[in-house]
Amino acid sequence: MSSNDIDIRKRCKGICSDNFLLRVENGDVKEAQSYGYCTHKRFIGSWIGKVNYGKKPLLIGNERSDKKPFSEIHTRIEEVTTYYHQEYDRDTKIIKAPLLIAIREYSRAGYKWYKNTGNNRIWKEIPETENIYPNNNTDSADSGFKKQLDRLACSLHYLHRVNIRNGTNEPNYCCPVCSQYGVDVTKQKGIQEIYTRIDHSPQESAPYHVTYQDALIKYQGPGTKPNLISVKKGDYDKISVYYWEGDSDRNNPLLIEVTQASTKKSTWYENIGESGGKHDKWIKLEQEDANLSSGNLKTKLDYLSCAFNNAVRINLGRDSGCHDSGNGNHKSRIKTRHNGTVDKALLLSAYEYTPSKESGGKSFSVAELFIGSQRQKNESGNIFFKDVTKLSSYASFCDTTNPFLICVEYTGRNEWYQRNTNDKNTWEKKDGELFGQIGNIFNSVHQTLSINKCSHYRPPQTGVQINITEQPKDGTLDGTYVSSGSGTLSILMTKDYISPQKDFFKISHRPATDNETFVVSRDLQSGGKIGMGSGKKWNIIEGVQNVDAYFWIGMPKEPILVGVKQNTGTTLHGMGQHGTRWMLDQVKGLSEQQALEHQNCQLNGAIPFDIQNPTKDHSGGKSDCLKSRKIEESAVSPKHPPGGEYTTKEYTINKGGAKISRVIFDGIYTNICATKDTVTKVRICYWKNDPNISSRAIPLLVGFVKSGVIDWYENNGTGSRNLYWTHIKESKDYYDQNGIGQNPRQSLTDKLDEVNCRIHHAVKINISRKNDLYCHERCRPERIKVKKSATSLLDGYIGYDHISNIYRETFTVTAIINDATNSTRMNTVLRDVKRVTVYFQSCDKDIPVTIRIEDSRGTEKWLNRTVEGNGWELSNQNDLPRCQTTSGPSSTKNLSVSSGDSSSESEDSDTGGKITDINQEESYSKMLTNLAKFGVSMSTAAEELGTNAIKGIIDKTLSPTIQLVENVLEDVLTPVVTPQQLDSSPPATTSSATGDYDPASSGDAQQDSATSTPVTPTPTEAKAAAVTGIGEGLATGLGSWAIFGGSTSGTLAGAGGLTGFGLWKLYNRYKGDPWVRHGYPMKCLKHVPY
Repeated sequence: MSSNDIDIRKRCKGICSDNFLLRVENGDVKEAQSYGYCTHKRFIGSWIGKVNYGKKPLLIGNERSDKKPFSEIHTRIEEVTTYYHQEYDRDTKIIKAPLLIAIREYSRAGYKWYKNTGNNRIWKEIPETENIYPNNNTDSADSGFKKQLDRLACSLHYLHRVNIRNGTNEPNYCCPVCSQYGVDVTKQKGIQEIYTRIDHSPQESAPYHVTYQDALIKYQGPGTKPNLISVKKGDYDKISVYYWEGDSDRNNPLLIEVTQASTKKSTWYENIGESGGKHDKWIKLEQEDANLSSGNLKTKLDYLSCAFNNAVRINLGRDSGCHDSGNGNHKSRIKTRHNGTVDKALLLSAYEYTPSKESGGKSFSVAELFIGSQRQKNESGNIFFKDVTKLSSYASFCDTTNPFLICVEYTGRNEWYQRNTNDKNTWEKKDGELFGQIGNIFNSVHQTLSINKCSHYRPPQTGVQINITEQPKDGTLDGTYVSSGSGTLSILMTKDYISPQKDFFKISHRPATDNETFVVSRDLQSGGKIGMGSGKKWNIIEGVQNVDAYFWIGMPKEPILVGVKQNTGTTLHGMGQHGTRWMLDQVKGLSEQQALEHQNCQLNGAIPFDIQNPTKDHSGGKSDCLKSRKIEESAVSPKHPPGGEYTTKEYTINKGGAKISRVIFDGIYTNICATKDTVTKVRICYWKNDPNISSRAIPLLVGFVKSGVIDWYENNGTGSRNLYWTHIKESKDYYDQNGIGQNPRQSLTDKLDEVNCRIHHAVKINISRKNDLYCHERCRPERIKVKKSATSLLDGYIGYDHISNIYRETFTVTAIINDATNSTRMNTVLRDVKRVTVYFQSCDKDIPVTIRIEDSRGTEKWLNRTVEGNGWELSNQNDLPRCQTTSGPSSTKNLSVSSGDSSSESEDSDTGGKITDINQEESYSKMLTNLAKFGVSMSTAAEELGTNAIKGIIDKTLSPTIQLVENVLEDVLTPVVTPQQLDSSPPATTSSATGDYDPASSGDAQQDSATSTPVTPTPTEAKAAAVTGIGEGLATGLGSWAIFGGSTSGTLAGAGGLTGFGLWKLYNRYKGDPWVRHGYPMKCLKHVPY
């Protein structure tokens, strides 16, 4: 931004933050104290230049008419006053919605008024016939002016609104500014048992915007553009918002239902924002509308409440996950463990519910508690808890689904709840710490609550027979059975998962006894034996704490390993493929995980698979079975997907294939579950342009070949370790012959494009799109946002910026397409791209002709349409095609104009020509910043400070690349003047009374050019004049440096102020013209044209 420009978005104090020569006044509007003003006034120096908002120049007009920049209409601005609403623009540094601006063009002139049309950039002129406006910022506001401010505040702050956060503490509300546009509010509790619905009914027939607090709600429909929700009385009966009943502050709205007045049909919108966020992003539910209205509402609300409120349902005494959801994206927020040793004397146990790994260990809220099918409650209604770190339900080991006590743990504290003996579905909160009283409480309530108390037995000395095939039933983690070889002895079981994906689990067996240890018979009730004994005790094992039977989820009823836990530790026993005895030597020297892998391979033919290292040997030199089941890259590579961007590698499992016991990535569990089907081959797809394609490329798809059919999974991009994958249900069209052929189809490439966008942010720039969002068919949100460039960098061209729609993310450009009908692949992909600007000629707005690509470091590339018109080639901005009506080459403007989409973008700077080196660009920017401090008052400063001071400033700020001009200035600033030289000086141009530039003198340059004798430079002279960067880079820099002018509006101002020809004239005068060669003082030169 030029040193004389102002940004009305900034609420400056005292001195303008962009130009210290501008004074700023702030205050309340008299007789309208809800409003404030911020006035920028010229103090000394030139007129105020451009008037911007957020670095973008303001335009005069409206959305439907041609618009002109303020700087073209107002060239001598003395004062700019911005009016705003103080309550709704509370930020002390910025004005987010300016209402009116008043322009004064000279000190005694009146205000010219403009009102904001809606986007803060386009302003409409207010006719001077409306005499309700004050003459300055200190005048009192009359009623007409106050009403105009109110109307604009209502409109620009969207105060005629349905605010979905409002609750029944405000049974009705209206616009706080105009006191109109009322909304009636009613509240209905108990929707789907645990949800609250708040109905908002508009009372006016004019449109109401729908907001959450001050954030306008936008939704994504079937198209690509976001839309605003707007309702009004007559068209819609009400707008209903659903919350979880535990969300009393309405921090997380879940669903919006809009009911039409005539048909009573509902339209549904789902929140896709973040918990506790602005809640301004929603999606319209098309296909689900009927289902939500007819019975699936509870399932949808449960899913959303779990996502936003971490709210789960717990069925006490069972392992049911957070909601028993069949949605693969709905990962359980809790994990369950059965603690069977709470009280060994009374045989009490506890189900413990804690945050799961998938939840990141975050606390959770309990929205519902069940015992069986009965919802639990407290004295006031449904029972729920918030911000829980652990919930434990205590019960008899022999009746775990009939608990009598609950402990709810929070950070730093806990609460106890005891079950009411009169109403068994009601719980009462108890004071104090009850952990030491669990046994006593159980003894006092087990009869009235009909709790089955475990019977105690004395295990036989001949040993307890264990049935290692027995397991808990009905989704529980516990169970009992009777040991047939031990009379009526009850055996207690506890189930425990021993892998993150529950691929392996174990069942622990111990008798219902209060003894710490017991004797185990080597003869198993299910058949077979545990090891081999010797001597008199050859058939028993003494001092046993419990016996563990291990299973693989692929064959969940067949034990693969047996462990016997004693005081000295757990001894593992394995079995051969056709054996009947569990022996030590089968797994000798193996850890628990190694023993499981070996036994699973030996008994079930299952092996692990590492996506990152498919041929890895998992035997560790200790398992002959794993070592013999090799995975090798196939001798014949499969055909690659169409398009040439992706490659497929295939791996073959020897011996006719194997089951996959677990799927890992670089040794870490993924969320891909094991398979009981035999897999013969595995295919993995990669992007050829992956930076690590030669070593550790990121896989996009992995497919397991089973009986010729490929079961595909896609990398969902969660985290950085490639551990989360999503199963692809419909993949038969990826290959010919209904998915079992050898020829890949375009649909496979389309899926890879979608995943590649997610993983590598790789996109194809669609140059046909304007003011749109796009990406790939199923990408949400769309990665690319297109909007018209705020200011075209090229004269005679209209630009459209393609930028990231995802905050703070760049993207990779792989191709240029035109509505998918014409595609140009990039020979080298362009990574870390910040912006792609597609330019159309003003004379032909349908055909794009050049493309500018800018990366995050500011480096740029230019592509021009090829002569044939069907491709793009690297070029530069000086080689642009011209319209038939355009004469001369296209002029390139500032190359760092902000599109306004990132708060981190630097301010506009009039840097003129192309700067390709980043260090040069930074140095140049610093130079301009220093010069801007003096602005167009350089001549005035020279008079006051002296030419030596100015020379010192020049020496410190000018880049070495303009040494030639410094030499010129050295002569110009040398105060050697004789009377003869004064007589030969050219006549001064006329100026205004204030000493500033007079627009009437702008023709002097042409006059000088016409009357001067033309001089043709020699090659040596021309080369000296054409110092690198002078013709373009210096041009705009000196435009704001007023040594030769007196104003940025002067002869040297703007992009063309000191181009090659202008520089040549200066050089020529330096060589021979007496008024330059001899050097006049600044007083004599300040009005001399070059």
